[in-house]
Amino acid sequence: MTDRQLAKVDFGPLTGVADVAVDEGGVWDANEGSDAVWEIPPSFAAVSRTISVGAIPVAVAVGAGSVCTANSGDGTVSRIDPVSGAVTSIAVGGTPRGIAVGDGLVWVAIG
Repeated sequence: MTDRQLAKVDFGPLTGVADVAVDEGGVWDANEGSDAVWEIPPSFAAVSRTISVGAIPVAVAVGAGSVCTANSGDGTVSRIDPVSGAVTSIAVGGTPRGIAVGDGLVWVAIG
């Protein structure tokens, strides 16, 4: 922790930032307003890629070579390959509210 602002990303008029996760490749933003995840590179210059996922992604987590989202609008979890951007979604039912990746597993909080 540096206790200082290192960068600021201007999303312009875009809204819907729900959650962020960070890995060596940059920042991943779950954007519930666009049903997508935004990738922001370490340079923090701007959003470099928009990847469509399930409806209303409210949480994002990174780990085990993946970026995962909890999509509360359609009861799914999406796995993104961070290199190719390929997305695989599975139905988990209910309303996913949170997500974590650890020990090779994906953990989902369903409300």
